Amino acid sequence: MKILKYALIALAVLVLGYLVAGLAMSGDYVVERSITIDAPAAKVYPAVADLGRWPEWAVWWQGEEKPVVTPGETMVGVGASQSWTMTGGNGDMKITKADPKTGVKYDFAMVSGDQRQPADGEIKFIEKDGKTEVIWTMSGNADAFYFRPMMATFGEYKIGSDFAAGLANLKKLIEKK
Repeated sequence: MKILKYALIALAVLVLGYLVAGLAMSGDYVVERSITIDAPAAKVYPAVADLGRWPEWAVWWQGEEKPVVTPGETMVGVGASQSWTMTGGNGDMKITKADPKTGVKYDFAMVSGDQRQPADGEIKFIEKDGKTEVIWTMSGNADAFYFRPMMATFGEYKIGSDFAAGLANLKKLIEKK
């Protein structure tokens, strides 16, 4: 019985610490990963600006559970959009800027019930000597204090590792052609 009491006290201290950390932390976050692809930006752009091609390289389509995607009116370039549902969370995205030389910017949101957690995304190209550095960034604000500690760790670890794996897949896809 004593062990259970101490375990509950320890759990309460952890939960309280988590909530206090959330109150003290900034809600702002940035996750960024990059890779150099041995191809000009013009060869990278079609796979990035066409949301219909993301399943070829983005890791979310390569796990056991695939998202159920509802395409927008257009899937390529500015205005391209899609929404998805899956056990891990629902969401939507819309490309707001697209340029074959500089990359794409997009609005992104994870949605749970009536809660919407928006973020800004960018896949930026920097071309030099026929190679393209591709930099994938997501930034936002975890405005709910209880969400901040999770984004501080989850954002960097999980989203960052997904971005790194996606960029590695994109590199393989582009360089094989």
